[in-house]
Amino acid sequence: MNDLTSKNFVGNVILAQLGGMRVLRLMLGAREVYALSANDTSPGGLQFSIPSNLSRPRINKIVIRLNGSDLYDVDFLSIRRGKGGFTCKTVASDKDIFNSDLRACIERNTGLVLTMPRMFG
Repeated sequence: MNDLTSKNFVGNVILAQLGGMRVLRLMLGAREVYALSANDTSPGGLQFSIPSNLSRPRINKIVIRLNGSDLYDVDFLSIRRGKGGFTCKTVASDKDIFNSDLRACIERNTGLVLTMPRMFG
């Protein structure tokens, strides 16, 4: 169901803007992809994990939320397990990102690409 009343609508739109599930899995190694439900600060979003050994600053979780300005807030997290439990560190955070800049934001902060180069020959 892809209407405005669907609780996963925002997550599905973000996923489509990034190129779909296949692109996330092939290009980033994404797993544990979840649509985030609406709350007081955001109408929804998308969250997924990537292998930390692939990204430059050891990022292993990306959270994308739609904000009140109809733009995106993107958080790049590093979640680690230690002696005292889990620690969550925000490696980078970008606010007010347009949908056309979402891919470039992820590529810039992780060092991974979301688009295949065109081959001529």
